[in-house]
Amino acid sequence: MDTRQNKLFLSDIVKMDFPLSVYEEIQYVISLAHPDFDFTLLTKVFQDTITLYSGNYPGYKPCNTHYHDLKHTTDVMLALARILHGAHVAGLSFSAEHISLALISSLLHDTGYIQLEDEHSCFGGYCSNVRVERSIEFLKNYFIRNNLELRNLMTCKELITCTDQNQAIKGKLFSSKETETLGMMLGTANILGQLADRTYIEKLLFLFMELNEVSKLHHRSELNFLKNSLVYFEESKEQLVDELGDVKRFLTHHFRARWSIEYDMYMDAVERNVNYLDHLTKNHEKDYRDKLKRGGLLKKLSTLEAESVDH
Repeated sequence: MDTRQNKLFLSDIVKMDFPLSVYEEIQYVISLAHPDFDFTLLTKVFQDTITLYSGNYPGYKPCNTHYHDLKHTTDVMLALARILHGAHVAGLSFSAEHISLALISSLLHDTGYIQLEDEHSCFGGYCSNVRVERSIEFLKNYFIRNNLELRNLMTCKELITCTDQNQAIKGKLFSSKETETLGMMLGTANILGQLADRTYIEKLLFLFMELNEVSKLHHRSELNFLKNSLVYFEESKEQLVDELGDVKRFLTHHFRARWSIEYDMYMDAVERNVNYLDHLTKNHEKDYRDKLKRGGLLKKLSTLEAESVDH
């Protein structure tokens, strides 16, 4: 809890580091909108996603991208469930089938970072340029492997493409208005799931490592990357409104109905993160790493950097 502002953190109401706790909240929230919702398929995909990221899914290595990891996936899924619930409270509802497909798409949207067993790059970050295509390929194979209805495959493909911030959604043709709105919701959840994470700034250092692998950066240094992330903050806030239909507005309805909280906890967390990152890059250029202590992530980063040098 932020005692200075007397405001809760997202991690105060749900244990964000524990996938099962996150999934229990998702089930509860969706049940508020659809009391008879059948979670059988969604639970299977959720369990398979954990299996995939942990390295126990046939034909795949464990996840080795520490920014685009399992926690990011469950963060996005929870943000989407909250938006869906808030929309229901505000009077905009979707069929149970479409809700299921949207949540399945949130689980599988970054599977393109997971390497096949015969791929040998040091990190899955080299897949970033083709992440969407690889995720859709995994999605297709998953549908076939599990005998899922192929008529729903196109909907999931459309939704996953909405998580690519480099592709405009405005003017894009969707199979239905419902799918378009759900795509905007998933795209929004993908952004907010990242920016509102309490360890977002720490995890930016892992993202720097991922992107460096594919020579995608023009920042020359980790510090410059952090400074440029402030620009990304502003661009993302504009995108949430201009490209993604401002569907984040439904979060206020969710938090009021679910927790009796009168503000959007995601945007509140985003503002706190951007303010601290701004302070850090202006006042601690030489020792910014010393100020990043959340989650013990810097120790993990040091270990990865040492292993990289050894190789």
